Amino acid sequence: MNVVICFLLIQQAGISGNLNFDFWKLKYEKLTVQGPEKIWGERYLTNINLFPYIYFVQGDFEIRYINSPFEVQQIYGINMEKIFRKNIKIDKEPLKLEFFDIYRDFGRNLFAGFTKDETVLLERFLKGFSGNLKLGIFDFGFTYGRPYEYLYYSPNPALSKDTLDELKITEVKMSLLPGINIGGYHVFYDQNIFMEKKRAEFSGFTADLKGGIITIYQEYSRRRGIDKLIWTDTLPYDYAKGFANYTQVVFSIRQFTISTEYEKYKKYSTPYALPPCIHPYGISLTQGRDEEGYAVNILFPLFFFDFDMNFSKSFYRKDKKTEEQKVNLRADRYPFLFDFTFDNAYFKGAEIEEGYPPESVQKRGEMDFKGKIQYSFPLIALSFGTELRKREDIINDTLYKYTEPLYEFEILHPFGFVSATYSQDKDKKDYYTFETMFQIGYNLEISLMYGKQRGEIKCSGGICRYEPPFEGFKTKISYSF
Repeated sequence: MNVVICFLLIQQAGISGNLNFDFWKLKYEKLTVQGPEKIWGERYLTNINLFPYIYFVQGDFEIRYINSPFEVQQIYGINMEKIFRKNIKIDKEPLKLEFFDIYRDFGRNLFAGFTKDETVLLERFLKGFSGNLKLGIFDFGFTYGRPYEYLYYSPNPALSKDTLDELKITEVKMSLLPGINIGGYHVFYDQNIFMEKKRAEFSGFTADLKGGIITIYQEYSRRRGIDKLIWTDTLPYDYAKGFANYTQVVFSIRQFTISTEYEKYKKYSTPYALPPCIHPYGISLTQGRDEEGYAVNILFPLFFFDFDMNFSKSFYRKDKKTEEQKVNLRADRYPFLFDFTFDNAYFKGAEIEEGYPPESVQKRGEMDFKGKIQYSFPLIALSFGTELRKREDIINDTLYKYTEPLYEFEILHPFGFVSATYSQDKDKKDYYTFETMFQIGYNLEISLMYGKQRGEIKCSGGICRYEPPFEGFKTKISYSF
């Protein structure tokens, strides 16, 4: 009998994973007797991901190692030796349990801030456990965890690091009728401040309604208690001291869709839960604490193009404001692919910095045009893209005007791609990259890059982050199994 049970377990078990190795040869500044000097250095990164499973138990394990010179660590994050992350999930209806120290989100738009930034590789995570229990129309959830940052991680309580903070979250969701879902949550957020525990609380509700051509999502949350970054506006222990509201209404009729959003935050956020800003760049005027904004997005077909228009605005009193109008036209008409985007943005008091040493940009007006045309042959595709950015900055009451062009050429083939880019910044400095990626079989992927990149905010898949400057050579090898 035991042999049969072991055989059945092995049959239902399996494992997959991937191995990644990155090697950088880069130039960086090192302080010498003669002053700052650019020299060549190296940076290594290795990580292994394993995904075992057996019946209703799933695992996600990662081991990561990074090594680089001290000066490189100041730009790209400190060395991480033998970092081990784990996630074990037990999913058997009606109960679900999860033990984790990985990236997690809570709430849809308000209480959602445990971000993972691949620029610094492992920034902020929640370490703990969570569970869900479904009983009829009810779904009960609980979570306990300690947020921490690998960059500042220390197990020593005397250093008052992030690992001393705790989050205790309870949730309940109800599916009343098809298309009608409501829920509520309560959060205890305990903080270590000068070796003394202080508490903040969040209570909120959500409503998700879907019917016919309309979808409505509503979330409202209140907070009380202390904030270790800003004490003066979160005392005494009173719910009236902070709230957040988010509303989204979507109309969809055949190929026509219009979405409207509204948000308002007042003394709400914490270091671990910064509500996202409606602005597409993700710029938060007050770190989500005191802010109001709205957005309208319209999608519909126009001739053979897909037309996507977005308008957004967020503001704090008259001191801070972001405003953007964005239009995208895209047509996939084989063998051609056309993609054009026009973006007009205005920022005031948005805490943008330029130059070295950094100087605060009081106001910025920016017009940006991106265009891409691709032509496909039976075995390869050729792509040419261009971007022209025009900016007007006011720094220390002085107006600066400049343009920044970018050109990109790419050859795509069934086994990868080859690309080259060229760009200039406002000081007429030249930047260039040459990159290739090729796939060998189904499991092995190798990429090579050489060039000089500027430090700037880059957006992909709706996520924007700052990428530090780089000059040198990168190679990456990925193997999956």
